[in-house]
Amino acid sequence: MSQHFHIWQNWYRQQSMPPPLHWSDAPMTHNGQSAWVTEATLNGRVVARSVASSKSTAQNECARQLLIFFRVPHN
Repeated sequence: MSQHFHIWQNWYRQQSMPPPLHWSDAPMTHNGQSAWVTEATLNGRVVARSVASSKSTAQNECARQLLIFFRVPHN
């Protein structure tokens, strides 16, 4: 389930000058249900955001969006 998150972590660690990303995770209520929101910001701008029923799912979806944003191959 966390395939994209692991690909993202590996790519990020290999960068000589990784982008200055800030991750944040927080529980929230979404449509009356408990959920997790994960956001990644770059220079104060949200570049990826996900809301899911579990923290790991939200992080994985956010990582997938970052892979697309930074054009990292991830099939």
